[in-house]
Amino acid sequence: KWYLKAAEQNHSSAQFNLGGIFCRGDGVDRNIIESIKWFRLAAEKNHAKAMFYLGLIYSRGDGVDQNIDQGLKWFIKCSEYNHIQAQYETGIIYFKGEEKYPQIKKNDKDALKYFYACIVPFE
Repeated sequence: KWYLKAAEQNHSSAQFNLGGIFCRGDGVDRNIIESIKWFRLAAEKNHAKAMFYLGLIYSRGDGVDQNIDQGLKWFIKCSEYNHIQAQYETGIIYFKGEEKYPQIKKNDKDALKYFYACIVPFE
């Protein structure tokens, strides 16, 4: 109830938490579409964890059709905030490329850039 009130007043942390509640089905029926709605609202306010979860949902096809392009978009945006897991996921997608994701061109240079960012996030 309180998360919903705060989320409706554009509090990004509340929007993120509400997205998580719907994603997990924590006290409510699991609803990925509703989860995406709240994660997206938080992500549009530069909430890095919300961006990461959107990347996971889309790249894995969790409750929605897999959309690696959308997943990669959110992982790259999240990586700009030095989110190590997003940098790693981005690196993996570029490293595997067409082998796993037919629409993504294998790019070792970008993969290494994101892997390196995981190790040295503050340079």
